[in-house]
Amino acid sequence: MKAKPFNSIIDPNFDHSFLVKHCKDPNLFVPLHYHHNYEIMAILHGEGTRFIGDKIEAFGPGDLVMVGKELPHVWLNNKEYYEGRKDLFSEIIVLNFDDMQRGFEFLNLNEFKTIRKMLSMSSRGILFTGKTQRVAFSLLKNMLKVRDADRFLAMMRLLNFLSRSNEYKLI
Repeated sequence: MKAKPFNSIIDPNFDHSFLVKHCKDPNLFVPLHYHHNYEIMAILHGEGTRFIGDKIEAFGPGDLVMVGKELPHVWLNNKEYYEGRKDLFSEIIVLNFDDMQRGFEFLNLNEFKTIRKMLSMSSRGILFTGKTQRVAFSLLKNMLKVRDADRFLAMMRLLNFLSRSNEYKLI
């Protein structure tokens, strides 16, 4: 039987225009899904297999992936993560945002053309590599520490940085 992805609704809460969160759990447990948001997934700890579109690959600490809108995806830890072992856990930072949300119209300005190009490429999924991973992890961790306009500016700094990188491959 084929697994059919479900549409996951990701709405920012009433205080923020996007979501960024740090999760530390025994395992990653979200069924195959897609959503109308862009997603950046940073794997801090844990190993397994990721499914993005029709591509199946292993993941591990340091992975940094951008998933485009409507692109089915799931990260599944290795089997032993689901057996209740206390020594295994997954830790991630995930960022979700929707460029069509009210207030994001500024992304249509010419100054943001590299970001728009990256958003378009993310329809295939993007795996960032090398120094880009390390710097982006630092920017994501910082984003968790700041609030309000500083958090929004941190997100824009991250998107700008990623959009200018040549250390990536399309999934």
